[in-house]
Amino acid sequence: SASEDSCLVFIYFPSKSEAYFPYLDEADYPAILEGQKQVLINADGTLHIVEDFDISVERVLSRYRNTGIVFTELAESLGYQALNLQPIFEDGAENGEMLYYTYDTHWNQAGQTLAGETIAQFVAENCTTS
Repeated sequence: SASEDSCLVFIYFPSKSEAYFPYLDEADYPAILEGQKQVLINADGTLHIVEDFDISVERVLSRYRNTGIVFTELAESLGYQALNLQPIFEDGAENGEMLYYTYDTHWNQAGQTLAGETIAQFVAENCTTS
């Protein structure tokens, strides 16, 4: 069990595609969208995968932030501290920063530093003991 002076923080880590999709060359969109699957929640709470569905760049751009938003809203509704790193990584991507390895989905040193500093600041501001 967690001690009374601990602070549990749920953190949403965005994928490389979530951070960079809006800034890709439009010519790359068809190849990226090909073969995509959609995960839906059934009424009984189970997940199912839909492989044949209408996908478009516009649809992806209108929804790609949803996972991080839902994750943090759920954590907060349950009374937990929550941090969504997606907006921070999007800002870096928009400014042309490379936060992930070019041919890999992992953070490079810049991404690790950005995440670490953001998390440290969040904890300092939100997890103080009385």
